[in-house]
Amino acid sequence: MSKRSTTPRNDLADALQREQCFVGDACHELRSSLAILACTAETICYQLPPNSRLQASAERMLRSTQEMEQQLASLLLLAREPHKLVRTAVPLRPLVQDCMDRCQPWLADKPVALVLELGAEVQTCANAELLRSLVGNLLRNACQYTREGEVRITLSARSLVIADTGPGLPAGIDPQHFERFVPSASPGGQGLGLSIVQRMVAHLGWRMVVDSSARGCRFGLHW
Repeated sequence: MSKRSTTPRNDLADALQREQCFVGDACHELRSSLAILACTAETICYQLPPNSRLQASAERMLRSTQEMEQQLASLLLLAREPHKLVRTAVPLRPLVQDCMDRCQPWLADKPVALVLELGAEVQTCANAELLRSLVGNLLRNACQYTREGEVRITLSARSLVIADTGPGLPAGIDPQHFERFVPSASPGGQGLGLSIVQRMVAHLGWRMVVDSSARGCRFGLHW
């Protein structure tokens, strides 16, 4: 009996399949536990009296678990092959505005304006859940690390740009090629690593252009 020959291409395909299976299995396991945490956080949040000194902490815990649920959902989508993603016509204005509303806690007590610049109603064909996570992560990162000035979202027919007046990317990070496990901005930050954000862009079949300096960051998404 002859042994099955292997090639680098077969090895790569097998490794990719193992990674996809592992990510899928891990995310499914984590979602169950996270759902319990989210339910508990919601119960605590709504049972506390409005003037409780624990209210802010409970709301932050609820918000964090909801964001983690969205992140896990995004990782499950990344575990699929791009051509298997469900794509629909997605109106971008309501999606971006929802992400802006979710980012308000990061702007509390800071002199930062959150601005949406929209020339006309824009929609694109994409997986809505993956797109929402992509925009939400980039926007939350901009709001979290911008201490003053503005975070501006500009929508046009073929692009979405998120620009801020924050400190820029940490030194040593290549704006055009993010390595795995590099956090979104600086140690201790929340959200997906920029390498995974870059994978989201690739999964959607888009292109991302990043400009960074001490005067801020500009993430341009093009389709």
